[in-house]
Amino acid sequence: MTIQATVLAPVYPSMRPEELGRSLREAGYDIELVENHNRPTYRMLSEPQFMIRLLGALEKRPGEYHSISVWSFVAVSPAVLAEVLHRTKWTNMFALLLAQRSGQLLVTHDILIGGGITAHHLKHQLQFWRSDLARVLQVVRDSQGQSEGWRLN
Repeated sequence: MTIQATVLAPVYPSMRPEELGRSLREAGYDIELVENHNRPTYRMLSEPQFMIRLLGALEKRPGEYHSISVWSFVAVSPAVLAEVLHRTKWTNMFALLLAQRSGQLLVTHDILIGGGITAHHLKHQLQFWRSDLARVLQVVRDSQGQSEGWRLN
C-alpha cells in the first residue's frame, strides 16, 4: 500500500460566482461570464459546450451559494429520443437526462458545495460530467446518423 502525503488546499463551504470562475479557469476551462435568468452563469467555450452556475443562495451569507448546476441542451430528433434515453440510461455516471417538450434533451448534473468542496474535487466532478456529456452526444450522433447532432442553447 502506498501512502500519499496530504496536500493542503482551500475548502470552500460555499462559493461566490467569482470563486467559481477562478476555479474553472485554474482547471483549464475556457469560459465566458453571461447572464442567464438574471444570474451570473459561465459558458464553456470549448467542446463540448455547456453552462454552469451557482444555485441555492445562502440567506446569512449574501452572494454565496451552496450548489453548482451544470447543463446542456441537446437537439435530438423525436424519432430517436427514446433510443438515446435507453442507450444512455445505464452508462452515465452522474448526468441526468430529461426530455423536453421542445424536442430537446436536457443533460444536467448538480454538484453540492455545502459541507465543503476543494477546487480539485470540483475539477474531477466536471471531468466526470464532461465524460457523460460526450457519451450522450456520441449516442445522439450515432442514433441520428449525423456528425453534428447537437447544439447548445
